[in-house]
Amino acid sequence: MRDDLNHLVESQREGDLQHFRHLLHRLGGALGLVGAHGLIEALRVVRTASGAQDCASIDTLAARIRTLIEQLETVRDEYRSARP
Repeated sequence: MRDDLNHLVESQREGDLQHFRHLLHRLGGALGLVGAHGLIEALRVVRTASGAQDCASIDTLAARIRTLIEQLETVRDEYRSARP
């Protein structure tokens, strides 16, 4: 997810709309696996908006996804440390 998110921001800044939309779709699938339905909806809004590559919207969305990634990594690490 982290790599896809970084590539999403890059493709947005480079104006590569096709790759940008592909990455939105991939991230949506990953977010679905962890039940992040609010973020999936935010991705849909960005994907369907006429100005889908608005920097502020993408930066906000990317920050929210990065926060989720950090939370998931924390849970993963706690789980691993609790195992014998």
